Amino acid sequence: MPEAVSKVRDFWTKELEPFRCEHPDLILLPECCDRFRNQSLQQYKDFCAQRNDATHQFFQEWASKQHCLLAYCANRFDSQGKYINAMRLIGRDGDLLAEYRKHFPTPWELEDANVQPGNDIPVISCELGRIGCAICFDLNFDSLFQTYSERKIDLLLFSSVFHGGWLQRTRAAMLQCFFLGAVSGERCSIWDPQGELVAESSNYIPRMTTQLNLDCRVVHYDGNFEKLDA
Repeated sequence: MPEAVSKVRDFWTKELEPFRCEHPDLILLPECCDRFRNQSLQQYKDFCAQRNDATHQFFQEWASKQHCLLAYCANRFDSQGKYINAMRLIGRDGDLLAEYRKHFPTPWELEDANVQPGNDIPVISCELGRIGCAICFDLNFDSLFQTYSERKIDLLLFSSVFHGGWLQRTRAAMLQCFFLGAVSGERCSIWDPQGELVAESSNYIPRMTTQLNLDCRVVHYDGNFEKLDA
């Protein structure tokens, strides 16, 4: 187990290195970010039981040292022994700001790994604005995004091993917020509140950095021409 944890730390130390000189405010990582590619669901579950909070501690150290927010997604056992798939947002000082638990695990997660669905839909208020989260299969379900739409978020963090295609831009336009999608082995994309592509990774470089203006709103022209002119 110490060797496996060390490999995870070495991998992400290398992958995060390019961001050090860019001084980002927020980094988002894909779903199951500490799962090895050849691990089955059961093998990953066993790994999670043994590594405890080693992954979390590593990202805490990194975020604190680089003074940035970092959101990562990994499975773990909670204090009640439930096996969950969760995204955690770490603050600039390394403290845990919030946790979102996957609401809609896939059928094989439910049946083969006994992943327990989350109940709460937290909206995280921080220096960047109001943030919502979604994980993989969640992208398919309108009820989750209807809740976020009613709560008026500025940013949606999406960690996944499933890309979702047109649903990414659809959710951005539906929520009228920025959509950050970190997808393992696929294109990672950022969409603006009108569903327009802002930035995207490629097969050459599996990451991207861009600057967003979260101080914005989508409004109808009627009644707003004078404000826009001003």
